Amino acid sequence: MIIQDIIYIALVFLIGYNYFFYPIILFIFSIIINRKVNLKEIEPEITFLISAHNEEELIEGAINSILNSNYPKNKIKIIVGSDGSTDKTNEILKNIKAVHPNILNYYIFNRLGKNKVLNELLDNVNTDIVFFMDADCRISENSIKEIIKNFSDESVGGVIASQKIESKNTEDNSGKIGDNLYHKYEEFIRIAESKIHSNVNSLGYLYAVRKNLLSKIPNDNVCDDLFNVYTILSKNKRVIFEKNAKAKEIRSKSLQNESHRRVRAVAGGIATVIYFKKLFNIFRYRWLSFFIFSHKVFRWLSPFFIVFLALISILFWKQGKLWDYIFYLQLVFYLMVLIGWISEKKGVNLKIFKIFLFFISMNYSSIMGTIRYLKGQQNAIWDRIGFNE
Repeated sequence: MIIQDIIYIALVFLIGYNYFFYPIILFIFSIIINRKVNLKEIEPEITFLISAHNEEELIEGAINSILNSNYPKNKIKIIVGSDGSTDKTNEILKNIKAVHPNILNYYIFNRLGKNKVLNELLDNVNTDIVFFMDADCRISENSIKEIIKNFSDESVGGVIASQKIESKNTEDNSGKIGDNLYHKYEEFIRIAESKIHSNVNSLGYLYAVRKNLLSKIPNDNVCDDLFNVYTILSKNKRVIFEKNAKAKEIRSKSLQNESHRRVRAVAGGIATVIYFKKLFNIFRYRWLSFFIFSHKVFRWLSPFFIVFLALISILFWKQGKLWDYIFYLQLVFYLMVLIGWISEKKGVNLKIFKIFLFFISMNYSSIMGTIRYLKGQQNAIWDRIGFNE
């Protein structure tokens, strides 16, 4: 019975570490250690890179949101790579370039995949600061200035914007409810990591980096935005999360598209972390190693711990009161997941149950993403699932 109890305590700790203990640790240390960024108003020339595949409904809005910002237009360049688009994306880009010939350039590629397209576009950048942006992103008026001022501090190599979900999809489905909650949780972690040392997670919708710190993305397996973040970290520069720079994501949320995104993100994330395995040298990288292990690796391992706990709970059921409680608590938990799934299918607005459904769905997707990576099925060719503008 002692061995069984030890297994239980270990699993509870391993599952709870990512969701509860790590945020608490960050909260405590972010109070003790607060490496403030030396912020100054600067206005260097900048370049936006956008890789687009069949974005006829989104690309013009993305470009307009850049042009409508309060950053000087004569210091903005926009380069778009149309990756094998078969819709009206290329025609729209041609029309926009006719109006803004000194700002917009675009290139048409055969279907290469996002990583290769970004590599090609980067060769055409001649500014010190590069912004990476998705077509379904809309930036607020002051986002560019809020991001840029961080680069007045030479220790900063990259800046990540804060994500705000904003779409006409008013249905409170599991994908929308869960994703909103997840990003609030994730934002807390990003802010705390930035205060202590550096953010170690990516947000591909909108971020900026110093061009001289970038390297070409080596293959189609790694995640493009996480690769750029870790390239900067490996060169001992900080990546800061800027909560005042808002990137509005306008695609509709559903459980299906969030699960699809999660599978790809996990597979690409694992490939990227393994590529930068040297960052696990805690004697050299210290806080970075601790953050990456806690923020990324434990998050990918947690779903397997959850499955293991469910299996041994069945195995140890009726072998002591503790395990009986564990079994029945999990039974209640998965019953709530089932109610969430039924309410999702029936269109009934039971938010609390949909949160449980989202939690299990994302953990299942994380397992599938791990399997995708192990099977070598990860690639940088994507299709947009769901939008709303």
